[in-house]
Amino acid sequence: MSARDPPPRVLLGVMSNPVKPAMRAQQRKWAGHFQHAANVDVRFVLGTTFFNNTQRPPPEWDELKAEEKEHKDIIFVEGREKLPHVGVVTEKSASFWLSRGAESPGYEWYCKCDDDTLVHLSRLGETLANVTRSLGRTAHVYFGHLKWRGWEAGHRFQACGGGWGDSAKTLSDILGGGGMPDGSRYPPCPHAAGPVPYMSGGMVCMSRPLAVAMAADAAFRDFYETARKRNDRGVACKRPERCAAQPYASHMWHHEDAGVGFNVFRAAPTQQRQAAKVGAAILRQESGAGRFVDPRFCAVPIGDAFACCGWPWQLPQLRSLVLRGVAAWAEERGGASSEVMTPEALHKVIKRLYRDESKGVHNRKGCVADCLRIVVPRGVDFEKTLAEMELRGDVRLLWSTPDGKRPPARGMSWEGVGRAQVASVAP
Repeated sequence: MSARDPPPRVLLGVMSNPVKPAMRAQQRKWAGHFQHAANVDVRFVLGTTFFNNTQRPPPEWDELKAEEKEHKDIIFVEGREKLPHVGVVTEKSASFWLSRGAESPGYEWYCKCDDDTLVHLSRLGETLANVTRSLGRTAHVYFGHLKWRGWEAGHRFQACGGGWGDSAKTLSDILGGGGMPDGSRYPPCPHAAGPVPYMSGGMVCMSRPLAVAMAADAAFRDFYETARKRNDRGVACKRPERCAAQPYASHMWHHEDAGVGFNVFRAAPTQQRQAAKVGAAILRQESGAGRFVDPRFCAVPIGDAFACCGWPWQLPQLRSLVLRGVAAWAEERGGASSEVMTPEALHKVIKRLYRDESKGVHNRKGCVADCLRIVVPRGVDFEKTLAEMELRGDVRLLWSTPDGKRPPARGMSWEGVGRAQVASVAP
């Protein structure tokens, strides 16, 4: 592909809920800002039926016909709605990848995102055009926010280890077990393949050659069909740990992203091809995507509707608040200090600052919830926020481990080095 060639056509499938037309309306409003991104088509992906066909379709189901007729941007796939576990779109996601190459020809890229993700359509089209120019139109490319997991092979349908860690951490989790958010540990995973790279489901793309190869892969089709049968036999669960605790014989596929990634990197060598990995963080400033709040809560301009959805996505206001807390703590001690500042101490300063700075500040008209509220994480989540800020060069952390190396999350503290040094690393 040369610079003179037309940009590749991109199909972006938004995993949508049939009973949430407001979310589709907000996505259409957002897409309206990118009229010049003519090479990117947005379509809303819905299942053809409900789980077990036992639930009567809601009234909104009939309204979808009129909606589709008006907008012509809804596609139906084989996967079912309202699955009985936390992986509610696993069937739809697999069916989307299995069917798009044949049912939506003419595209060089197929992408999928959640309905609470805003994708900068122009940037997406330009980025994928650059990838096509660099790697060619025949490359098998798997594009998105790169993460790592182990995967229990043999239709066990269970991810293991990794998460936000790198491949080395994932391998350590597979071999020796890993930590849980509550401080407990899960055991090693002797049946896990990996570490396997996968793309976080907020926004992920496959080039047409890779999508076609996946659709033709008999093992991926068997994976999908087995997952459908497990959904019929498994016990309904609404929490990940409850879903993960089910017996392997009836274990359901509830980790959508890792399951797809496992199949991509199992299928690619099988077809004697190499899937290229392109890591692109899901941030508005970097790859053109970001989480947004449910439109039912805040009637604010869509461009202002970015929210912090967990580490490592950081709301700029949270980063600024943490840095002001660091500076305030050092200032209270006369600048440079040899005293070690613990995360707990910093958290107290930040909460005090936030309380004082919020006085007299009001939400804009039309906001029916506290749209100005910044969620300040606590405990391990706050430590993870500090660890991410260290990676970005904002703060320096002192690790209280015997070998001085970075622990998974706990046992760290920030070394107070004074305002000057803090200001120098955080412009």
